[in-house]
Amino acid sequence: EPKNAVLWNYLAKIRLQQGRFNEAAGLAQKSNFLAKGDKKLQIDNWRIIAHARNRNGDLAGAREAQTKIDTLHE
Repeated sequence: EPKNAVLWNYLAKIRLQQGRFNEAAGLAQKSNFLAKGDKKLQIDNWRIIAHARNRNGDLAGAREAQTKIDTLHE
């Protein structure tokens, strides 16, 4: 199911647990692209992205992802 945003999110979580942070962020971004209108899933994806960026030392990118989370909560 290549257009199933939930499956991409699940795979992103697996990659995050495996320490494959760049892949996790990319998969979460793909999920976000497919998850239009599903704020809960988008927030979860941005949390994955924030965590992955933080673990990669990209603190500015992690803050940017947190801003996206905050915006979606509004």
